[in-house]
Amino acid sequence: MNRTKVQHQGVELYEVERDVLAEIEASINMAIPPVSTFDRDMFGFAARGGHVVGLGLVDKGLASLPVSIGQLKYLKNLVLSRNKLTSLPDSIGKLRFLRALLLGANRLTSLPGPIGQLVSLKSLDLNGNQLSSIPSIIGELKLLKTLELAFNQLSSIPSTIGELKWLKRLELGHNRLSSLPDTIGEMESLHDLVLWNNMLASIPDTIGKLVSLTQLYLEANQITILPTTIGSLKSLTLLNLRGNKLTALPVTIAKLVKLKQLTFDNNQISSFPDELRAWIKYLKQKGCEDVDGRDIRIPGSTLLE
Repeated sequence: MNRTKVQHQGVELYEVERDVLAEIEASINMAIPPVSTFDRDMFGFAARGGHVVGLGLVDKGLASLPVSIGQLKYLKNLVLSRNKLTSLPDSIGKLRFLRALLLGANRLTSLPGPIGQLVSLKSLDLNGNQLSSIPSIIGELKLLKTLELAFNQLSSIPSTIGELKWLKRLELGHNRLSSLPDTIGEMESLHDLVLWNNMLASIPDTIGKLVSLTQLYLEANQITILPTTIGSLKSLTLLNLRGNKLTALPVTIAKLVKLKQLTFDNNQISSFPDELRAWIKYLKQKGCEDVDGRDIRIPGSTLLE
């Protein structure tokens, strides 16, 4: 590696890394300014000790990422949201220190296999792309805490998703999922699971293993029955079941006494046992409301007093 340092935008950089920035600047037809802070709307580069450690190119019409991106070996944050990317180069797998990779609102149709080599990655945003599948290698990203995949075209999720033991938020809303792998119950650190607007007809029994889960969004699916194991999710504070095809709720759901927001309207629930009526009354006394801040209604009944 060339160890020569040069000046770029008033910042000292190793020449090979300066050349990467220069290549990107030529493709977007503008200079990339130095910045001192990192955020999700970042435009600029941050450097330390001659190395580029942060790079943000939000909404700059970027159609491709150069293969040379792999030369930024000390990069920790890469923000490429709201561009025109249709693919990523395999060389992205060389960014072994990368912690945040934000690619929301692009045109990606697939992910390269080497993405599994990003062993330091903690946040991966792929919202608003055109992904139809996720490679099983995703399970190699052991340190991931946030995985955002909403507004894609996913019809399935690989079983290796269960290997993400440190994941806290999984966003899968607005896809084409008809089922979930049983391994979803192995993500023991998960706090937020967002599955609204898919084609799910059921939820695996293993969901009951997610004892750290605090928010579960199942709105606008085709769910006809909930597993009895849902009663094991005793840390839940939000449960959204609106707009499914449920005809009943399992009585075990009454174990969810920490709920602050609960919604199950727009289903086909025709009966409500006394045990569940008592549960709703208890929740309301504790200040629980539906997700819109309104009183919780029991199907076919007036508001509980």
